[in-house]
Amino acid sequence: MRSLHAHTDGLPLFVVNVIDDLLSQGAIAPEVEGGLAEATLDAQRAVPENLAGVIEAQIGRLSGELRALLTIASAAGMEFQPETVADAIGRDAAWVHEQYGAQRHIDEGLALAQRMGETVAIPDLLLQQARIAIGRGDRDAARRSLQEAVTHSRLHGALGYEIDGLIGLCELDDAAAQDIQALREACAALPDGFDSELAKRAGSVLVKR
Repeated sequence: MRSLHAHTDGLPLFVVNVIDDLLSQGAIAPEVEGGLAEATLDAQRAVPENLAGVIEAQIGRLSGELRALLTIASAAGMEFQPETVADAIGRDAAWVHEQYGAQRHIDEGLALAQRMGETVAIPDLLLQQARIAIGRGDRDAARRSLQEAVTHSRLHGALGYEIDGLIGLCELDDAAAQDIQALREACAALPDGFDSELAKRAGSVLVKR
């Protein structure tokens, strides 16, 4: 128990998350007395240190095919058709749509981030949520997630995520003039040397508008 406390700083919700993670891996057997302490000592170095680590660990336990799906979908950009991803991995579009059960994991990640106060993780998860919504053709849900990501980023001074969310809003077919103007203003506030790839994406979107 001392090891568990040291790893989590005694944060109750993180303690629960670590135990859930160990249980999901079969690292501990709850019916065996003393199993928790022993497993925690053995697995301490492998347990994620933060929410980002938890998400990476969850992705790492996916099948190779699902990891390939996530990789290709993320490379496809904010807006893509499931058929495109399906062709790239040699599956049909119906299968790709079925995998959007990943939304449940994002919902869980958002709830955990909010409880643990990990504000940086929230806009990233919202952007992922928007990509999933766009992939299944639900633009209204995508717009809500993007707007929430932008709002949260502004509140916490996360300019990169704000611009990423605004790019997503401006790439929608019915982008609002206020979103295009907000993207221009956010780009103007970029400090020298800021993420050049993000700036290029924003510039490309603004040129089209």
